[in-house]
Amino acid sequence: MAPSEQNDAIPWCSRRRFLATVGVGLTGSVAGCTSGDDDYPAGTLRFANNHDLPHSLSLRVTDVGARPTDMNRSVDGYASVPPSQRNITTATTLQPGDEQTYRSVFTEPAWYAIEFSLDGRVLDGSRGHLAFNPIPNEASEETRYLTASVTNAGEFSWGIPHL
Repeated sequence: MAPSEQNDAIPWCSRRRFLATVGVGLTGSVAGCTSGDDDYPAGTLRFANNHDLPHSLSLRVTDVGARPTDMNRSVDGYASVPPSQRNITTATTLQPGDEQTYRSVFTEPAWYAIEFSLDGRVLDGSRGHLAFNPIPNEASEETRYLTASVTNAGEFSWGIPHL
C-alpha cells in the first residue's frame, strides 16, 4: 500500500500524528509511575498480607537508643527523641492481598527497638525483634523504611528497604 493510500484509508491518522499521540500517551502513563520504594518517605511502616487468609499484624517500640545491640535486636544508650517516639504502637488486620502504609512513623535519626506480633502472638528472636533506624548515618542521604508482611506460605517476614 502506498503512503497516500494509508492516509486516505485513515485520513485523520498520519504517521507523525500517530507517533505524537502515542508519545504523549506513554509520557502521561509513565509520569505518575515510580518504583514502589520512591513512594515511601524515610521512617514509613508498611504492612502487607500475601497469604490467602486474613492476618493481624502489630508493631510496638520497646525502647529508643543511640546504637543497636544484641545482634540488632535491641538498643543501648540515650537518644533524644520526643516522648511520642518512645511509645509507638500500631496494629492492623489485613485481608488477603491487602497492604497498609503508615507514612513517617519513625521521625528521628535514632535506633528503635521493635517488637512484632502476628495474630496476637509476639514473635520470638530475630523473627520478631529488631533495631531499626530510618536514617542510620546522618552524614549520608540514605534513608530507610520498614516492611512487615505475611508471606504466601503464612510466615511472618520483615525487611528494611533503602531509599
